[in-house]
Amino acid sequence: MVNIAIAMQNMVLAATVEGLCRVESFDEDEVEEMLKISGDYRVIALGYPRRKLDLQDKILHLIKRKRKVKEGIVSFEEFGEETSSL
Repeated sequence: MVNIAIAMQNMVLAATVEGLCRVESFDEDEVEEMLKISGDYRVIALGYPRRKLDLQDKILHLIKRKRKVKEGIVSFEEFGEETSSL
């Protein structure tokens, strides 16, 4: 268990360097069910923190951002299933 804790700590620290943070408020059971993850595993969620932006920053952010294509962020794979190579 100590090795797992150290690995998780390192992962969270590395994510923090990239500007991510650990998401505390999500329904772990719902995510496990949706992704078909067995009870032997735990879900750790990382995401970008909310920033308070003034109106000008919000407008500039919306103008500059580019939407990601759906194929780049959506996966229909299931946890533990072998995937076929494309």
